[in-house]
Amino acid sequence: MQQWPVRARRSFVLDEPSSGIDPASRRHVWNVLSSLRDSGKAVLLSSHSMEEVEALCTELAIMVDGQIHCLGSQQRIKNKFAQCLVLKLHVETSLER
Repeated sequence: MQQWPVRARRSFVLDEPSSGIDPASRRHVWNVLSSLRDSGKAVLLSSHSMEEVEALCTELAIMVDGQIHCLGSQQRIKNKFAQCLVLKLHVETSLER
C-alpha cells in the first residue's frame, strides 16, 4: 500500500465533491477546497472529472480495479501518457459561400 505523507493537522476525504450540483455551487465548493489546500490542510478526493482534478489537486493517483497505476503531479502524468497523442486538424479557409 502506498504511504502518503500528510503534514496537516486535519485532513478531509471527499468522494465526488461537486458531482450533481449546479455550476455556482460547484465553484463555491472548489473555492472552499482550494482555501483548505492552500492553508496546508490535506484534502483527499476521488473524482471522475478531470476538470475538477486539474482545478483542485497538486498530486494525482490514477486507480484501476483498486490498484494505483500512476502517481505524481498533473504535468508528470500528462507527460507520461500524452506522448503518443497527436491531434491534427485540417481547416479549409474559403471566403466564398
